[in-house]
Amino acid sequence: FSENAEDFGVQRFKEGFNAHVEEYIGDFVKPVHPLIYKLYRVTEKVRNK
Repeated sequence: FSENAEDFGVQRFKEGFNAHVEEYIGDFVKPVHPLIYKLYRVTEKVRNK
């Protein structure tokens, strides 16, 4: 995991319990509502400027 990965905090949290964290190849996002997801992505881009 890299420090700028979306779920890096989860890994760090689990390691705090001496858990073994294993990384698998990639992940993906499958939006259930494509229009709402598109609106979300646009607002995230505007928000992060």
